[in-house]
Amino acid sequence: MKWLRGFLFRLGGLFRRERRERELAAEMESHLQMHIEDNLRSGMSHGAARREALMKLGGVEQTKEMVRERRGLPMLEVLLQDVRFGMRMLRKNPGFTLIALLTLALGIGVNVSVFSLMDFVLLRPLAVPDPDRMTVLTREASPMFSYPDYADFRDRNGSFKTLAASNLTESSLDYQSESRAAAAETISANYAQALGTHAFLGRWISDENEPFAVISYDTWQRLFSSDRNVLGKQVRSESQWYTVVGVAPPEFTGLFAPLRTDIWVPLRIWADQYPAIAAQMKDRTRPRILIFGRLKDGVERTQAAANLGAVVAHIRAENGGVRTAPVPIVVEAVRGAPNPNSHR
Repeated sequence: MKWLRGFLFRLGGLFRRERRERELAAEMESHLQMHIEDNLRSGMSHGAARREALMKLGGVEQTKEMVRERRGLPMLEVLLQDVRFGMRMLRKNPGFTLIALLTLALGIGVNVSVFSLMDFVLLRPLAVPDPDRMTVLTREASPMFSYPDYADFRDRNGSFKTLAASNLTESSLDYQSESRAAAAETISANYAQALGTHAFLGRWISDENEPFAVISYDTWQRLFSSDRNVLGKQVRSESQWYTVVGVAPPEFTGLFAPLRTDIWVPLRIWADQYPAIAAQMKDRTRPRILIFGRLKDGVERTQAAANLGAVVAHIRAENGGVRTAPVPIVVEAVRGAPNPNSHR
């Protein structure tokens, strides 16, 4: 461990620089005087003796620099010098220092935000059991499908334990005298079954035709002050009144993370508020919903996509078919908000 002791000795020297310089100067002066005295005894004049001694030592300053390099850690010394210089300059220019600090803080904040978003969208799995088995469907780089497509895929596929539907919409949430903007997911009755998630309080929606709602854990805390008697209370979202039947678990914030869902309502009840949307829900050519599901054990995403392709072929045959080739369906892993540009 000789090298370690040497390294620690050099490192300690960085913090005793002035003392070390004094010791080095005294040592060099002692060597110089010894050589001068030797030269004087040999008959040289004092001036000639000093010149000869300096030549023999190779120059005092050059010799000092060589000793410094051998005793010190040059890279760290240069770094410390730069840091000291930088601190002196910052003290002399307080206005510039403030601007520099604000710029650094802003840059760090932006980077943290970007990486947090990437973590949510691209890396972090949903907070549900076996998240690697969760998938979302896309077609022509779009995650949106018609409700008739969803019903056929749900009932005819052989690759998924459950296929469910969801649609994120800007909404409102009213309780008593308080009203606020809210993010609402309009969902099929098997939404929670597909995700494998359970309510923190009460239960999830089990019927698309009943005016029931599930609120997020955050909404329960903010709007209802964590009232455990929240079940059965009435809330309004847009023009529809709902009875609260459940509170979502705190770790689950919806299918569209990092966007946080505030309330989940039945898909059909929500659509019935708007005659035009209710009509579109019956039209196979009008994509309005996202389809996601949990794969069966042992089934890969490519197999599931092939299975859904066969379902599409059967549907086309039953409806007389068209001359154009069907657009392939892609089954993607869910990582936060579905990415319509992904082709994994």
